[in-house]
Amino acid sequence: MALELRVLYSSFIKDGVGLAQIYNNIAGCYNQNGDYNRSIENYEKSIDIKLKYLPPDHPSFRITYSNLSDTYRTKGDYEMALKYCQNALDIHLLTLPKDHIDFAKSYNAMTNIYIESENSIKAIENYEKVPEIELNQRPQKHPRLTTTYNNIANIYLDKGQYELAIKYYKRALDEIESSDTVGHAVIYNNLGENYRKIGTYTEALIHHKKAVDIRMTVYSSLDHPDLAQSYHNLGTVFSDKDQYDTALEYFELALEIKQKVFPSNHSSIARIYINMAETYRKQSNYMESLKYNKN
Repeated sequence: MALELRVLYSSFIKDGVGLAQIYNNIAGCYNQNGDYNRSIENYEKSIDIKLKYLPPDHPSFRITYSNLSDTYRTKGDYEMALKYCQNALDIHLLTLPKDHIDFAKSYNAMTNIYIESENSIKAIENYEKVPEIELNQRPQKHPRLTTTYNNIANIYLDKGQYELAIKYYKRALDEIESSDTVGHAVIYNNLGENYRKIGTYTEALIHHKKAVDIRMTVYSSLDHPDLAQSYHNLGTVFSDKDQYDTALEYFELALEIKQKVFPSNHSSIARIYINMAETYRKQSNYMESLKYNKN
């Protein structure tokens, strides 16, 4: 078996593109497990090898650039996320006709980055570039139509137009064929936040807990940042409901995961400290509140 593996590896060394694909796959595994620095390292190795064997506008670069962009977005490094998203879009423009049904994918990804970096004006501007074909020519139950509806809903959520956001989140759910997927969890999470913002806390808890259940099932690691996001959001709902002890329990769960996968100065950790400080303040526990404000 060891000899077979050495022969196989040797053949991929001779086939540079094959070796690049191995690094791309390794990067995907690290990404799935929440090890984003190693994921980025391996995606970059994949790109470096491809540049030796392929023209820089080869379609395979678009996939790796998109993966890198998504990884940086998850880390909260929106500048790098936009850079690689633009790289992917540039190749898309060179290699596909503008009315291609896949053309909107890069714009969708870029819209997500702008939304997460709280630049709603750019998000709306960017989303207007998505061709009408995205909505007019997709077959029913197409996964990217789910992405489109979810992105539209995210923009309305960011603008405070909550009823429209709910409408499009529900459309997004209707487009998903299989059940209990990562996509379901994302939309349940978004619906939970939407309901929290309009004070419908029972619905908020129902949808956030659905997101947790799915994420605990589909991810190989229980230290995944998406689970931390769900715990943080649950903590925020309970804090809004004045159930401070329960809120702090969920904030602690979120913090424990974030501290394992992100550097101590990561913005998402800072947000948890801020929310914990505010929750302690609401309890009139000013010493604990001060402690987390100092962090």
